[in-house]
Amino acid sequence: MVESDGAMPFSQYNISDYPDLNISAGVIGKLWGLPVLQGPSNLSYREFLAQDIQRKLETIRKGRFSLQCAGFRDLFVHAVAQSTEVRVRLVEATNYSPRLPDLISYGHSTAEVWIDDIESWALIDPWYGMWPTYAGVPISAEQLSHMTAAQLNEIEIHPILERLPRRYKGQDGLFVKSDFSPSTLSVDSMLCTELGCTPPYADYFRNLEYRNYDLIDDL
Repeated sequence: MVESDGAMPFSQYNISDYPDLNISAGVIGKLWGLPVLQGPSNLSYREFLAQDIQRKLETIRKGRFSLQCAGFRDLFVHAVAQSTEVRVRLVEATNYSPRLPDLISYGHSTAEVWIDDIESWALIDPWYGMWPTYAGVPISAEQLSHMTAAQLNEIEIHPILERLPRRYKGQDGLFVKSDFSPSTLSVDSMLCTELGCTPPYADYFRNLEYRNYDLIDDL
């Protein structure tokens, strides 16, 4: 077990040769042990972000706040920054920018950690529970955004967990399990589940914006 000032104990996952990736994966595994809820929420996102990490975890456990990629990513970054010495930053990926008023864009919120051994940021996705490599080396969001179709076909998705235990509230108000398997995610093909379809993973990364952790507290 790894602990830092009692903030959030977690188990380090040995998923790679890179300690900071392993530590980050341990945080993601810990967070997916919560009853993660998708769907309507009575608590505003601003109120959720204003809480400390323990209050956030308690709020999620009680089902008072639902999470999508941005909320879960921010929870991960908060936990990493408070409980470890890993360098982490937030990544906002969209298929185009600036947004046009009459055209719906799609986007994804994820994160990167700094890996000293390769002197680069490495993409690690809390919401999809995985990290990608190309030729056996972790890649950054920037590298992913410039890859050709042939290169995308060579990317490997490395699941942190076999299944992510998600649930959502149906129209009847009852909770429905909707577990997700990271191994089903495709970099260059659409993914469809009972909740709908999402574009190929790489399509999100045509436009990138980065934020440091300390900016979250200023919202």
